[in-house]
Order: sequence, then structure tokens, then C-alpha cells
Amino acid sequence: MKTLLLALGLLLSQSLLSQIVYQPTFIDQCTNKPIKRVMWWLSDSIQNYGLEYYGMDKVVLPKTGNYQLNCSSISTTPIDISITTSGTVKDTFLLSRLNKLMTIGGDYDKSEYSLCGSLADGEITDYYSNGKKRMKGTFKKGQPVDSLFTYYRNGLLYNVTTPDKHGFKSITYFENGQVKTLITPNKKGFKNTTYYENGQVEAIVHIKRELNYECHKKEIEKKVRERVIKNIILREYYPDGMLKIEQISQSFRKCYPIDQEQKEENWSKTFKRKKTGKEYYIDGTLKMNRENEKVEVYNENGVLIEKIQRKRINDKDFLNGKHFINDKYYLNYVNSMEDKFYEYKWEKFDSTGAINRRIIFNDDESVMNSFPKHSIHNFMFDEIISFSNGIAIKKLSFRYDNGDNNLIKKLILYNKVFEKWVEEKRKDIILKRAGTSIGGDNGFGLQRFINDPLNFNKYTKIH
Repeated sequence: MKTLLLALGLLLSQSLLSQIVYQPTFIDQCTNKPIKRVMWWLSDSIQNYGLEYYGMDKVVLPKTGNYQLNCSSISTTPIDISITTSGTVKDTFLLSRLNKLMTIGGDYDKSEYSLCGSLADGEITDYYSNGKKRMKGTFKKGQPVDSLFTYYRNGLLYNVTTPDKHGFKSITYFENGQVKTLITPNKKGFKNTTYYENGQVEAIVHIKRELNYECHKKEIEKKVRERVIKNIILREYYPDGMLKIEQISQSFRKCYPIDQEQKEENWSKTFKRKKTGKEYYIDGTLKMNRENEKVEVYNENGVLIEKIQRKRINDKDFLNGKHFINDKYYLNYVNSMEDKFYEYKWEKFDSTGAINRRIIFNDDESVMNSFPKHSIHNFMFDEIISFSNGIAIKKLSFRYDNGDNNLIKKLILYNKVFEKWVEEKRKDIILKRAGTSIGGDNGFGLQRFINDPLNFNKYTKIH
């Protein structure tokens, strides 16, 4: 028995030694004691490690090598970590004494710094565990009253933030001393310029916003009003200075009277967004043209390879149709929602411009991404048509029925025979509720559903 226990203990110790574990200790400089409730994780060029929960004490790594420790309570930039052996690798770091809340360019520019639980006051310098300066500034009742300096762990200047009558002006530097970002506020917004390390402009963003905008004002009583509340102009460049992206995003607030006989206070408001722009290949060839209701994507030879168009769907028609189980919560959600329902037609073409796939789907999103490849929900598909040499040959159609606590997607496969669609086979796919709703975390609103990723080829081969 003793021999068996000894062998098991040896195997266990060998297993633990073969693991690669990183275990940092974080010291609160105000109490000089370790603290666990710190957000941190490691990352390499492939993925992140240790984002499982807040305040974890260690992370298991797949192999030795170079990693980066990400922890804003220690450093504004990632810290290089080299893991050279198996077993447990330990490090100790001093947390910043200065805790900050600062928004530059937000709707309400404000800052507040605390020092060990009290509002920062006077001239304060904070240090890294290696003795280098982390931050230096002068404060009054938590507010920086002069330039605030932040440093890399090696002592080089990282950022200078200076109070401005419109907010904060911020300059961030690369370690070689070149400017990395420049944020300059103005009366109704700010300008954000980012640079490559060679000094070439990478992107310029202008944001203009309207504040304190209300629906009820006497001069516009009983009139439908619409106003841009945020306007974003983006220009992005390649490292050689060639234009990569030019884009305008606008958010509108639209106000209208609920009842023409009611008083001003009963005006209602909703939002809508518009996004237009172009993207280019490095040689200047058009890559993408985006309009509010249409997106077109081209290859390097100027051939159209993807196109998506959308049209508005009446909310109640959509909800009472085949895409959702109809109940009272859905109607409540529609009455309060800001984003509307749309039907999308997404067409893909081959390198010669011949169509090879058409997908019809529905969504409540505004398609704010440059192209909605990652925002199409499988349960929203209406039909998928496959083409050969530009001629439609197969079609998948979908119908949705309510099951026991589930939504059942009925998939029907058709073949094209003498210009007519002929049904070939059917399959039921159960969609499970995803546990969250579009309307919020309270369980009301439109329920999301999940199922295996849709594979067109898989379903066309079912017998």
C-alpha cells in the first residue's frame, strides 16, 4: 500500500511539474498587502489566457515562450513576460496608488482621481515596482489641474494629458518618441489622429455631437423633427499614405407627438443611424462601396463579388410571421425599440462576376459593421439559393414552428426542374433559447436562439 501511495504521489508531482502555471501577486501600495480582486490576463500572438473570471490567482499556459501581461491597474501598456520552464512561475507587482476615471471625447468629459480611497490632492508621483515613474501630476479635489504625465515601465514618456476648456488634450507616444495618438477637443466634439511609428498618419476621426437635446420645445410644437446628434467622419490610410477608408456615420434623434392633442411633454423619441463610405485596396482600387441601404464589395480586379441590400419590414408583420413565437413581450419590445427590422438580400459572385449564392435573411440590427458577415443569425434565414454558372439549381427554404420550450426550424430542400422548384427533402432542426434576449437581461423581449452553424453543403447531401 505504501508503495502504491508513493507511486501515485510521484505521478501527481510529475504531472504538476509538467504544467506551466503563471501566478502573479498584486500588492496594494496603500496597505502593503496582496489583493486578489484584480482584472488581468496573459496573451500571445494567437489568443488570450485567463479571462475566465475576475480576480483569478493563476493561469495554466499551453507551452513556454513569450507572453504579455495585460493589467491596467499596473501599466497602461502590456508587460512582456518570458516563460522558460515548466512548473509555477511567480511574479510580484505593485498596483497603482492613483485610481482614475477619465473620458476624453465622450459625451461628458470628466476626470476624477483617487489616492488610496481619497480624492487626489496636491502633487503626486506614482512608481512601478521597478522604481520607475508610472504617473506624475498635480490635483485639486480629484481633478488634474496641470499636465498629467504617464510613463512606460522603462521610464520613457507614454502620455501627456492636459486640461482644456473643452475637455482634455491628450498626446500618446511610441517608445521611439514618435507621436502615436493626438486627441484635441473642441466645443462640440473632438478630433482623434493616430499615427504609424514612421510618423505617417494612420487615421483621422472627427466626432461632432449635440448635447442636451430634448424633444419638447415650444417653437416646434406638434411638428415632426429630426436632428443629427452625432456625426463621425473617419479617414484611414495605409502606411505609404494611400487612402484606405473614408466613412461618415450619423446618429439621428427623431421626435414626434404621440397624440396631436396631447401636450408637448408627451412627445416621443426614437433613433436611427446612417453609415456611408468607401474602402480601397492599397493600389487605390475600390474595395467596398457602402450606402445606407446597400453595400457592394469588389475584388482587386474591380469585379463585384458581394452585394447586400436591405429594406424595412413592418415590425408587427415581422413578429407575427414565421420568424418568432408571438407573445405579449414581443409587442412591448417593439413599442420601445430603437433599431428596426429589415429584410436583407445578400448575393455572392465568383471572380468572373457570375452569381453563385443568394441569401435572404432578416435582422433587427442596423448593420453598423462594414459588412455583416458576422452578424447574420442562423435562425433568421428565410431562403438560400445556390447557382451554377449563374443559373439557380438548389434552394433551401425555412419555416419556424413553436415546439416545447424550443423553436423548430423546418428546412426544405428544393431542386430546379424545368424552371420550377421541386421539393426533394425536409429536415427539422431544434433551436434552443440562448438564455439572453434582445430586449435586455430581464428575460423579456425577443429571445435569441442557438444551433449548429448552418452548412449548406451538409444539408444538400442529406438522404
